[in-house]
Amino acid sequence: GSAQCAVDRSAVDTLTNFTSLVPTFAAAGVNSVAVATDRSHMRRAYALAFIVLGSCAIQVESVVANPMNAPPADPESWIRVIRDVLRALFWVMSGFDGQWLSGLIHPRRAADVRAWRRSKESGRDERFARWLKGALRDPG
Repeated sequence: GSAQCAVDRSAVDTLTNFTSLVPTFAAAGVNSVAVATDRSHMRRAYALAFIVLGSCAIQVESVVANPMNAPPADPESWIRVIRDVLRALFWVMSGFDGQWLSGLIHPRRAADVRAWRRSKESGRDERFARWLKGALRDPG
Protein backbone atom coordinates (compact mmCIF):
# COMPACT_ATOMS: atom_id res chain seq x y z
CA GLY A 1 0.00 0.00 0.00
CA SER A 2 0.95 3.62 -0.33
CA ALA A 3 2.24 5.72 2.51
CA GLN A 4 -0.37 7.85 4.20
CA CYS A 5 -0.07 10.59 6.77
CA ALA A 6 -2.70 11.64 9.24
CA VAL A 7 -2.86 14.03 12.16
CA ASP A 8 -4.80 12.89 15.19
CA ARG A 9 -5.22 14.99 18.30
CA SER A 10 -7.61 12.69 20.16
CA ALA A 11 -5.14 11.69 22.88
CA VAL A 12 -4.32 13.45 26.11
CA ASP A 13 -0.80 12.04 26.55
CA THR A 14 1.90 10.09 24.73
CA LEU A 15 0.60 6.65 25.68
CA THR A 16 -2.92 7.41 24.53
CA ASN A 17 -1.48 8.77 21.27
CA PHE A 18 -0.95 5.13 20.42
CA THR A 19 -3.68 3.26 22.34
CA SER A 20 -6.42 5.50 20.90
CA LEU A 21 -5.27 4.73 17.34
CA VAL A 22 -5.02 0.94 17.63
CA PRO A 23 -8.66 0.35 16.58
CA THR A 24 -8.28 2.70 13.61
CA PHE A 25 -5.04 1.06 12.50
CA ALA A 26 -6.50 -2.42 12.92
CA ALA A 27 -9.61 -1.53 10.90
CA ALA A 28 -7.44 -0.06 8.12
CA GLY A 29 -5.05 -3.03 8.07
CA VAL A 30 -2.05 -0.85 8.91
CA ASN A 31 1.10 -2.95 9.36
CA SER A 32 3.73 -0.24 9.85
CA VAL A 33 3.84 3.24 11.36
CA ALA A 34 6.48 5.97 11.41
CA VAL A 35 6.55 7.93 14.66
CA ALA A 36 7.63 11.53 14.05
CA THR A 37 8.55 13.69 17.02
CA ASP A 38 11.44 15.78 18.27
CA ARG A 39 14.67 14.24 19.51
CA SER A 40 13.97 15.00 23.19
CA HIS A 41 10.69 13.07 23.08
CA MET A 42 11.68 10.23 20.75
CA ARG A 43 13.02 7.76 23.34
CA ARG A 44 9.71 7.65 25.23
CA ALA A 45 7.46 7.93 22.16
CA TYR A 46 9.27 5.13 20.34
CA ALA A 47 9.27 2.85 23.41
CA LEU A 48 5.52 3.29 23.83
CA ALA A 49 4.80 2.82 20.12
CA PHE A 50 6.99 -0.28 20.05
CA ILE A 51 5.07 -1.83 22.97
CA VAL A 52 1.52 -0.75 22.07
CA LEU A 53 1.64 -1.07 18.30
CA GLY A 54 4.05 -4.00 18.38
CA SER A 55 1.57 -5.91 20.54
CA CYS A 56 -0.81 -5.58 17.58
CA ALA A 57 1.79 -6.74 15.02
CA ILE A 58 2.40 -3.22 13.71
CA GLN A 59 6.02 -2.39 12.92
CA VAL A 60 7.32 0.96 14.14
CA GLU A 61 10.08 3.20 12.84
CA SER A 62 11.19 6.54 14.22
CA VAL A 63 11.59 9.82 12.35
CA VAL A 64 13.23 12.62 14.31
CA ALA A 65 11.64 15.94 13.44
CA ASN A 66 13.92 18.81 14.43
CA PRO A 67 12.47 22.30 14.07
CA MET A 68 14.74 24.64 12.12
CA ASN A 69 17.01 26.78 14.27
CA ALA A 70 15.93 24.97 17.44
CA PRO A 71 18.66 24.32 19.95
CA PRO A 72 19.15 20.65 20.84
CA ALA A 73 16.99 19.64 23.78
CA ASP A 74 17.89 17.16 26.48
CA PRO A 75 16.07 13.81 26.28
CA GLU A 76 13.21 13.24 28.68
CA SER A 77 14.13 11.64 31.98
CA TRP A 78 14.36 7.87 32.29
CA ILE A 79 11.79 8.09 35.09
CA ARG A 80 9.16 9.36 32.62
CA VAL A 81 10.17 6.69 30.11
CA ILE A 82 9.96 3.87 32.68
CA ARG A 83 6.66 5.19 34.11
CA ASP A 84 5.03 5.19 30.69
CA VAL A 85 6.57 1.87 29.63
CA LEU A 86 4.95 0.33 32.71
CA ARG A 87 1.64 1.97 31.75
CA ALA A 88 1.99 0.57 28.22
CA LEU A 89 2.68 -2.93 29.50
CA PHE A 90 -0.36 -2.62 31.76
CA TRP A 91 -2.43 -1.59 28.71
CA VAL A 92 -1.19 -4.65 26.78
CA MET A 93 -2.30 -6.90 29.64
CA SER A 94 -5.55 -5.15 30.58
CA GLY A 95 -6.66 -2.81 27.80
CA PHE A 96 -6.70 0.08 30.31
CA ASP A 97 -4.64 3.13 29.32
CA GLY A 98 -5.85 5.60 31.94
CA GLN A 99 -6.94 8.25 29.44
CA TRP A 100 -9.73 9.46 31.76
CA LEU A 101 -7.17 9.86 34.56
CA SER A 102 -4.79 11.75 32.27
CA GLY A 103 -7.71 14.01 31.41
CA LEU A 104 -8.10 14.83 35.10
CA ILE A 105 -4.37 15.46 35.52
CA HIS A 106 -4.17 17.51 32.30
CA PRO A 107 -7.53 19.32 32.02
CA ARG A 108 -6.26 21.79 29.40
CA ARG A 109 -5.16 18.93 27.14
CA ALA A 110 -8.54 17.25 27.61
CA ALA A 111 -10.23 20.52 26.60
CA ASP A 112 -7.95 20.73 23.54
CA VAL A 113 -9.00 17.21 22.54
CA ARG A 114 -12.67 18.14 22.83
CA ALA A 115 -12.09 21.28 20.74
CA TRP A 116 -10.20 19.28 18.09
CA ARG A 117 -13.07 16.79 17.84
CA ARG A 118 -15.52 19.68 17.32
CA SER A 119 -13.38 21.41 14.67
CA LYS A 120 -12.12 18.48 12.58
CA GLU A 121 -13.99 19.84 9.57
CA SER A 122 -11.71 22.90 9.41
CA GLY A 123 -9.20 21.05 7.21
CA ARG A 124 -6.20 22.41 9.13
CA ASP A 125 -4.98 18.98 10.18
CA GLU A 126 -5.40 17.59 6.67
CA ARG A 127 -3.24 20.43 5.30
CA PHE A 128 -0.64 19.75 7.98
CA ALA A 129 -0.74 16.01 7.15
CA ARG A 130 -0.08 16.75 3.45
CA TRP A 131 2.85 19.01 4.41
CA LEU A 132 4.26 16.41 6.81
CA LYS A 133 3.99 13.64 4.21
CA GLY A 134 5.93 15.79 1.76
CA ALA A 135 8.54 16.66 4.38
CA LEU A 136 9.03 13.00 5.23
CA ARG A 137 9.46 12.12 1.56
CA ASP A 138 11.97 14.92 1.00
CA PRO A 139 13.75 15.65 4.29
CA GLY A 140 16.41 17.82 2.65
